[in-house]
Amino acid sequence: MCLNNNISLQNQTRIQASRNVLYNIYFYPISSTNQWYLCVCGDDGVFLYKWVVIYGLIQKQHTSTLNRKESNTMPIVELKPFCRYLAVPPSNYDPFPSSYNIHSSASEIEVNSTSIDATQNILFGAAGDVMGSCYQWDIETGKVRGILSTNNSKTSSTICLSKGHTDFLHSVSVVPGGEGHVVTGGEDGNIGLWDAKQNKLIDMIHCGDFLVPRKSSSSRNNMRLGKQTGWVSGIHVEEDGGMAAFCGGLENSSGSSSMEGSNTNGGFVALWHLPTRSILASHKTREEVQSIHFHPSWDSLITVANENVVSFWSWSLQSRQERVWCSSHSCFGLAVNQCQTSSSAGNGMLAVCGASNIVDCYSSMGNRCFGLSFR
Repeated sequence: MCLNNNISLQNQTRIQASRNVLYNIYFYPISSTNQWYLCVCGDDGVFLYKWVVIYGLIQKQHTSTLNRKESNTMPIVELKPFCRYLAVPPSNYDPFPSSYNIHSSASEIEVNSTSIDATQNILFGAAGDVMGSCYQWDIETGKVRGILSTNNSKTSSTICLSKGHTDFLHSVSVVPGGEGHVVTGGEDGNIGLWDAKQNKLIDMIHCGDFLVPRKSSSSRNNMRLGKQTGWVSGIHVEEDGGMAAFCGGLENSSGSSSMEGSNTNGGFVALWHLPTRSILASHKTREEVQSIHFHPSWDSLITVANENVVSFWSWSLQSRQERVWCSSHSCFGLAVNQCQTSSSAGNGMLAVCGASNIVDCYSSMGNRCFGLSFR
């Protein structure tokens, strides 16, 4: 395993978009337009951009830079999003009930993660409210179509489920196959499996309930977590819907998350067999892992954590294949352009975002080719 420090900030394009930290980033295909889109989310909602437009601007800027004698000035591209999605609660929905003693004057709620159901034309967003709300937007209109959430007296049963998470969500991932199933993970340590079509909770499991010690393993890191509690920060379901990768952090000895205290118990990555809801493999880490993604073309699982490093794992989670540097000192999200068309712009590209406004883009394992600066 090596740590590749091959990063050049010269190949960088600025895009006028979110003015805050980017919590996550994704590549999505939309069948109605037959195009791939770059989706970023944060405090001020979700922005969807046409990837072919971004890629074209990058190529144009690169050509222009080569033709200039001095290239110290970084141009700013004023790029209008295809659509913006806001987590604005309906009038009959209270995301901050008085029983939680939390008062918020914000009309918009942060969005920590998104996932798309192309068959239903729905974008799902994991929101940062204490009710653990998962918003559903119509992709083309941007309007809220429903909310998967906990029971709330102010909420109509037509848009809200009777059970769910008890704290804000970190992640959401649509299960491929068109059945309308969605997996969510949150600060409460729970992993939820939902039927979004039927507005029904299928199962809710706490990560500590099934991450138990593996006595047959000789590796001290290849272990399960027992009753140790934590939070689920990232989930990704592979293309056939049979396996889900998830990650998170562990609470310290004082009972608070390591984000809140000086002590840390690190984090974990794990593989879950979705149909049977059973653990397949796991690995305990020194860092709090914040996002995870399958990359079929590179035959790897990719993770980012509370550090400025991207990790590439074998699918069995037995070892890390490589670690490479990135721009953000703490990374929140990553995305893979999985378009199967060889002529597609940026096919197989990896994008990483975090506690800065820069998105690092990698064309191959360890090769950062350019950066996008959102401001």
